[in-house]
Amino acid sequence: MRDMTKCEFHDELREKCPICARAATIGTLTDDNMKLRYMLWLRHDAQHAGVLYGDDGEMQCAACGIDFRRFSVKEIEARFTAIGIERLARAELDKPARAVIVHVTSSAGMWLMKRKPPLIFHGQWATPGGHIEPGETALQAAVREIKEEMAITADPERFIPFGPPSHHVRPNGTRAVLEYFLLHLRDHEPPMCTEPEKHTPWECFDHRIPPRPVTPGTEIAIGRWLTWGQPQ
Repeated sequence: MRDMTKCEFHDELREKCPICARAATIGTLTDDNMKLRYMLWLRHDAQHAGVLYGDDGEMQCAACGIDFRRFSVKEIEARFTAIGIERLARAELDKPARAVIVHVTSSAGMWLMKRKPPLIFHGQWATPGGHIEPGETALQAAVREIKEEMAITADPERFIPFGPPSHHVRPNGTRAVLEYFLLHLRDHEPPMCTEPEKHTPWECFDHRIPPRPVTPGTEIAIGRWLTWGQPQ
């Protein structure tokens, strides 16, 4: 058996993805669940599916030098089979990823949006949001994301549900369910750019002239706003 701590899936690279900072949720890896863990990693963002990032941003393993720029699921499965991992929890992989989109307006009524770097969503504009972690409700995730992305602690009752969840099939074949909220900031709540390595500072836009292009979830939020207006 190969020493798994010295191969392309060693601990330093698989702890969490530095692009979306989503910490691992499966726990300590073993030979049996390592394949499952990486396949789950693939699905959490369609735009960097199949890419393994190291802490230095390199798309390869520092220990073995194997390049993971873009592999299909079948190619990844074949690679795992080659290193002796035979089991994959298909039922777990079939579960849709769950995420929240928070449509934030400034105290002046302007939309607040960020622009992602070219590597993620190809530089598209987006509202705050992120994955719903295990054990979280959608509302709890929305509150957490605003605190993490904007350094704003907002009471849960300020988050207004904004339409039904939307269902998506990503380019890599995995599914995602997005839930939507509205949040109106107050005068004393200037948003901070807490993650400059992942997106540009927050910018304000007139709701009649949104920036383009935008991420799929943001596009839906914009459409709902333009169709329904702000809830009273």
